[in-house]
Amino acid sequence: MKVERTEDGHILLELEVGAGNKLADEIHANAAEMRSPVLELSSLLREARYNASNDFRQPPNAWGPDAVPPPSTET
Repeated sequence: MKVERTEDGHILLELEVGAGNKLADEIHANAAEMRSPVLELSSLLREARYNASNDFRQPPNAWGPDAVPPPSTET
């Protein structure tokens, strides 16, 4: 884990996805004793994990006039 304070006073926290997920698990397991900022950190860690594993990319021209419509939108 790497922690640094930026010039504008913010704190930058950098850690591996697995370590962040483990920390979020620990926070959730003890949520009753945690304060709101710590619970917010847990939510941010989960969001980062989901964003790190999301590799979906919209195909080029997916909604163009010549594109084949997805099955869920066919009428």
